[in-house]
Amino acid sequence: MLSDIKVIQNEIEAVESWLDEHPQFVHNYFIRKASRNMIDSVLFSYSAPQDMVSVNSSPTSSSSGVATPFLKTFPCELESRTCQSR
Repeated sequence: MLSDIKVIQNEIEAVESWLDEHPQFVHNYFIRKASRNMIDSVLFSYSAPQDMVSVNSSPTSSSSGVATPFLKTFPCELESRTCQSR
C-alpha cells in the first residue's frame, strides 16, 4: 500500500513537471476544457488573501459553508481595477 502511494506521487510529479514544461498546451487545454466552477475557483484563489485560501478550498464547495471564505466582487472590478464608490 505504501508503495502504491509512492507510485502515485511519482506519477503526479511527472505529470506536473510535463505541464510546467508545456505552458501553451496547458493554456489551450484550460481554455477548451475548464468548467465554470474551475474558473471560479482559480479566480477566487488569485483574489483572496493567502491566509484565506487553502490548497483544497473552493468557492463552490459542497460543504456546509460555515468556514468557507467569501469575497464580494463587483462587476466593475472585473472590467477595471478603477472601480468607483460602491
